[in-house]
Amino acid sequence: AEVDAADAEGRRPMHLAAAAAAALRADGDDGSIRAAARREIVEALLRHGADSEASDSSGRTPAELCSASPRIVALLCEPSLVLVSSARRANRLYRLGDFGAASEAYERAIHVASSDASLCHPADLATLHFNCARALLKLACVVAALHQIESAIALRPEYVNARSLQAECHM
Repeated sequence: AEVDAADAEGRRPMHLAAAAAAALRADGDDGSIRAAARREIVEALLRHGADSEASDSSGRTPAELCSASPRIVALLCEPSLVLVSSARRANRLYRLGDFGAASEAYERAIHVASSDASLCHPADLATLHFNCARALLKLACVVAALHQIESAIALRPEYVNARSLQAECHM
């Protein structure tokens, strides 16, 4: 199943999981097994690349839907989950040919990974920069792609694919 599939009202699985968790909180049931299961669902969706910032047709994000449930809001903002979610979503969007959305998701992952060195190994961060550069090149954004490639090479000087892409940009 697609983790970001939307219904007629623009709600995605993350919206539904966040709203369900908030409903339990509103019922005073935030510490129950059902509440824990709902948190696990939100975490699983994030780990599979669900977009935690997507808006439904009313403009509401999952965080807005579950604002009464601090545990779910904390999950939606957990840097390691945001990083994994953004990177997986970026890879999926790239495969689908949505290079603009993919580059934005890669940039979000890079931003999160760069904010805390313990979240991401430098080689993995270099890969994020490289993948972002590939998406940007598909959009003919050569200067932005070169910037991402330079960041990848700075993190991993022996990165042959990044150097090849750098040469391609200069052709």
